[in-house]
Amino acid sequence: MEVCSKQYMSSIFQAFAMCFFNNAALTMQLIQNQNQTTKVFGDWFAFMRQFTMEIELKRVILGLVCILKNIAPDQMPSMIRD
Repeated sequence: MEVCSKQYMSSIFQAFAMCFFNNAALTMQLIQNQNQTTKVFGDWFAFMRQFTMEIELKRVILGLVCILKNIAPDQMPSMIRD
C-alpha cells in the first residue's frame, strides 16, 4: 500500500470539501454510486486533526456545512447523520 504525504491528503480532502460546496447533492451521489461513502468520510474524519492551517479549516468547515444544509437527513451517510 502506498503512503501519501500529509499535504497530499489535506489537498484531497479540501478538494472534496469544495466539491460539496459547489454541489453537495451531486458530489454525494457520485461518492455513493462508487460505493466509497464510508471510505471517504471515514478517512476524512480520521484526518481531521491534521488540518492546522486556517485556510484548510475554512474549506473543510464550509464543505461540511454545505452537506448539512443541502442534503436531506435521510440521504446522508449514517456517520454524518448520527
